Amino acid sequence: MKCKKCGSEFLSPNEALIAICGNCVMQKAVADELGRTVPMEGEPRFAEKKSKRVEFADGAQLQELFPDFEIGERLGAGGMGAVFKAKQKSLDRWVAIKILDPDLKGDPEFEERFEREAKAMAMLNHPNIVGIHDFGVRRNFHFLIMEYVDGRDLQQLIKAGRMEPELAFSIIHQICEALHFAHNKNVVHRDVKPGNILVDRDGVAKIGDFGLARILHQENDISLTAGKVGMGTPAYMAPEQLADAK
Repeated sequence: MKCKKCGSEFLSPNEALIAICGNCVMQKAVADELGRTVPMEGEPRFAEKKSKRVEFADGAQLQELFPDFEIGERLGAGGMGAVFKAKQKSLDRWVAIKILDPDLKGDPEFEERFEREAKAMAMLNHPNIVGIHDFGVRRNFHFLIMEYVDGRDLQQLIKAGRMEPELAFSIIHQICEALHFAHNKNVVHRDVKPGNILVDRDGVAKIGDFGLARILHQENDISLTAGKVGMGTPAYMAPEQLADAK
């Protein structure tokens, strides 16, 4: 298909919905967020997310923990961990390394959530789900090594405003495909929200962060899967989940 803005040929996941390439849409969204119509020469189009808390991990420390990787910039951080871009030397490929706060080690709910995320993602090989390469613990640091998505999360794109309808419809279609696939594998995500959806430069959407996922055939239920415990982010929960919430 030919992009109606730049005229370049690109592969559309659904030609009935997309008439603009993801690169044009996201370049414009980033420019709007930065207050410019186009990026400046030599400036990266995808700005680093502002981190909330990363005292427990920095690039130099991670380089010692992962000598088989070349640690790059920090992609984002939050209350439970941080994500770094890294190059896997043996395969010459970019990956994302998610490092979780070591202060949470020993918390059974935290460790269950960590293992749950790794196992859920490992079960799901789909183009619209972030892939996982490895997980484990090094010097009290729990880590996930995941597919690197060269783009931004949907929350950032929405905040930038003026999202093209074609891209919005495409993202909805792709995420529904991913969730349908996950459900057929007996995995329920339970925390679908814009911050957990990544969109790359080609407009391909991928859902990640399966930390609250439930694998239906597993019998071990702790507080994360207790029947009377609400799971998810309140602002994005279905109304029926909040109707009688305590």
